[in-house]
Amino acid sequence: MRLLVQFQNVRIAYAFADYLNVNGVRCKVEKDSDKANLYILNESDIHKAKTELEEFIKNPADKKYLSASWEQEAADTGDNANQRDTIGEIYQQKNGSAKKRWQRTGIFTKLIIGVCALVFFITAFGTDRSTVKYFFFFNYWGQMYDVSQIWRWISPVFLHFGFLHFTFNLLWWWDIASLIERLQGSLRLVYIFLVLSVFSNFTQFIAAGPRFGGLSGVVFGVLGYVWVYGQVRKDYPLQLRPVIMYMMVGWMLIGFSGALDNVVGPMANEAHLAGLVTGALLGVIFGLQDRAKAKLSA
Repeated sequence: MRLLVQFQNVRIAYAFADYLNVNGVRCKVEKDSDKANLYILNESDIHKAKTELEEFIKNPADKKYLSASWEQEAADTGDNANQRDTIGEIYQQKNGSAKKRWQRTGIFTKLIIGVCALVFFITAFGTDRSTVKYFFFFNYWGQMYDVSQIWRWISPVFLHFGFLHFTFNLLWWWDIASLIERLQGSLRLVYIFLVLSVFSNFTQFIAAGPRFGGLSGVVFGVLGYVWVYGQVRKDYPLQLRPVIMYMMVGWMLIGFSGALDNVVGPMANEAHLAGLVTGALLGVIFGLQDRAKAKLSA
């Protein structure tokens, strides 16, 4: 890892780093007081990064740098200039239209959305019992040892019952998972997804049996992961605004109260809680691991 440049404005550093990452130059930003150091992770990318930096300095208002983000950035002074990016700010300032966001979404994030959409349609929106049964969790404990049905550890997360259930889960997955994949790589997201799926499904099975489905346990998990990871590495650009976490925890508590069961149907509350806790633990583990690596390579 090598220092490329120090920016006087933190958000501008994130904007340029985002451009480099999208174009295949892996980099990261670390704050230093009110400044931001941009590091190139791979030595082989140094020449390309320097060339891009020269172009950026010559014409930072070019559309490819998302000039709207730059202009808002340049207008910030004082405390505003020192605030770290949150997920909401990253999307509002840098990602542009839904089409552009989709083009920049990672392959694994897209894959999960695609599988969920396919299952949603082949199960007739979760109403075809003859098809849905193949995606449910194991029927009993002994079946968990049947290697020929190993997919059932994961498959419930692809099931959705109705458009509201499907849309809510997939939009949250797209928002959060795509950022994890962009900043931390596809392999990290694959691992997080698998762990969250297994633990949330297993917990829901223990609590209520095998007849459940939905990506919401994983969604709560990635939210918990980003939240705690950001607390462990406070200078890292992947941060979650507290209001989002408060809202999701509030929704989970409402689910446990049963107040909305007659409106949205039974909720997989135990899967939500298991996902949130598991994601938070992963945030601690990976946050400490990555923080240690960053100190060693600095």
